[in-house]
Amino acid sequence: MSEFDFLSGGAAQAPGSAHSVHEYQTARLALHRVMEFTGISIDDVINDPIARNHVLGYYRLCRFVERRCDEIALERRGHEGKVAM
Repeated sequence: MSEFDFLSGGAAQAPGSAHSVHEYQTARLALHRVMEFTGISIDDVINDPIARNHVLGYYRLCRFVERRCDEIALERRGHEGKVAM
């Protein structure tokens, strides 16, 4: 499955489920942020393989950073709970 399959409305989950809608919105916002940062339009992403790979690299980096920040926040919450006891 491609990183950009969410654009085609992939049917990996039941349509209309809250979880898939949230994932779609998160991915869409990340893609828009990356495209704005790089200055590459959606037309460039579709027509130019170099621009596509450029955006894909930044998109993967963005998603990695978001996941890592979430992991760190969960770890901190876990440590705060143990200290309070």
